[in-house]
This record gives sequence, structure tokens and C-alpha cells, in this order.
Amino acid sequence: MGNQSCPSMPFSRAPIPFNPFAVRPLPAESAGVPTTFRLISTQKLRSLIADDPEIALLDVRTPDEFEEAHIPGARSVPLGGLDPASLLANETLSRSRPVFLVCKTENRSRIAAEKFVAAGHLRTFVVSGGTLAWIEASLPVVRGPLGGARPARERRPSRSNSPESPKPPLLARAS
Repeated sequence: MGNQSCPSMPFSRAPIPFNPFAVRPLPAESAGVPTTFRLISTQKLRSLIADDPEIALLDVRTPDEFEEAHIPGARSVPLGGLDPASLLANETLSRSRPVFLVCKTENRSRIAAEKFVAAGHLRTFVVSGGTLAWIEASLPVVRGPLGGARPARERRPSRSNSPESPKPPLLARAS
């Protein structure tokens, strides 16, 4: 082997423009069939929700994260328990309607989207920037599992008014 040098090749020091979106489409994509998920902006998603509040919007964060704040209309389906094939098989989700996936920053949504694509769902979208981008855009969020509304609690009688405990003595006023 030894010391072999590569023939010198002329090159330019001019920067090569980089476009991360300039990728060659796969054969199926060039036929109009998507082979992967797509990104959707928070503003575009908000517009779609306004037009159709029943869209399939799945939040793949943990239940605690979901309760903290989530997009109105989102359903909590944690990534750990996500099974797109069964959701599609039992018709919980329709193959003919798009599925929108959101998490905190879009990382878990991308994993979930790959699962949907592998299960044959060809209209899968990931919310760009996730819930953080939604909140940063000052879009509405729901806080708590019931949208911030807590279930009414039964009123318990106070201990001081219960028949078992004596009432505290009244303090005499100093004159």
C-alpha cells in the first residue's frame, strides 16, 4: 500500500449552496404517492382545525405533559403505547383522512410518523416545532385533562361544624 497520493483535483473555494429540501423524489413519490410523512406549520394546522375540528390530531407525549398543556382537540396517545396498525385496523382512525402528530418539539412525532407510514398510512403530518412552537405562536392551548375544568368535588362538612367535634369557644374581647 505505502504512501499513495491522490491526484490533485481542481476545486473552487466558492461555497456550495445547500438546500435541505432539494432531495430526489423516490419513484413512488414521483408517481404522486408519498413514501414518508410531511411537516405542517402551526398556523396551517390552526387553519385546518378551524375548518374541521374533528381532525385526527394525536399528541404522543406522556400523559403528564399532555395535562400540562395541549392543542385543543388533540387526543393523548403516548408514543410508548402507539400502535398505528391497530388504530387503522379497528377504524379508530381512517386511512382516507390525514393524521396529524404532535409532541413537545417534533422529535417523538417523527418517530410516530414513521410508524404510521410503515403501517401504510400515507397521509401523515408532523407539526413543525411541536407544542412549543404552538405556544410560542401564542395559539390557544388547553391546560389539564379536562381543559382546565376540574370535576366538582363533593363538599365535606367542615370539622368545626360536624356534630362529633365541639365548637371552639368564642374569645372574649379585650375591653
